[in-house]
Amino acid sequence: MADHPNQVDKTSYAAFWTNPVYYTDSDGKCPDCPEKATARDTHEWGGATFKYTGSEWASDFAERTVMPNIMNEIVGSTSAIIGSIYTAVGEVNYSKSMGTFLGNGSGGPKLYAIIKQSNGATGSKALAKSFSNSARIAGNTFTAISVGLTISDLRDDYILNEGNLSTGRYIQFGGDLGISGYGVIGGLPGAAINVGWELGRAYTTSKEYQESKRNVWLPYRQKKLGY
Repeated sequence: MADHPNQVDKTSYAAFWTNPVYYTDSDGKCPDCPEKATARDTHEWGGATFKYTGSEWASDFAERTVMPNIMNEIVGSTSAIIGSIYTAVGEVNYSKSMGTFLGNGSGGPKLYAIIKQSNGATGSKALAKSFSNSARIAGNTFTAISVGLTISDLRDDYILNEGNLSTGRYIQFGGDLGISGYGVIGGLPGAAINVGWELGRAYTTSKEYQESKRNVWLPYRQKKLGY
């Protein structure tokens, strides 16, 4: 029932700060906030800062917990996609799995077999390999950022839910890490799958998806599966 750690010891009358005779607050978000306020007004109470949105008072505690998670999703997905792009560029420039390197043919960039001796016509095999290594390092760096934020998300969810996370949340976490790893070692297919996964994950944070989930999927699940 608490919106803020300083409220956890309050009773079921927390909406009225344990005094329903003196305080009146229909939504329980701020028991002592002024009735008349303008947008962006703030009010300190119970160790929390409440902000008036223009229609209601809201605790900054929600902003401190929800907004970082949203930013983690955005930055994490973006980092993973950028990492996959760099990995793909590195794979195209010099690929042991495909046995090719990207050189400069007479008609423009062209793939050559690694076993072929590079020359003035093909371009430098060593340069292609060096560029590929740099791109892979950049890709791994961005992927590491994404993995770190994914772990941070799980930790925050674990704390906010007091350790009561669903099996599905752990499966999602494992999927995120597995796809990120495959994006690094899976060459072009891995990079493509990682980009698709991250675009899908980014879509799940959109307002349209959340509304569809709330209005369509959750009622269907409740009706068919009973939970």
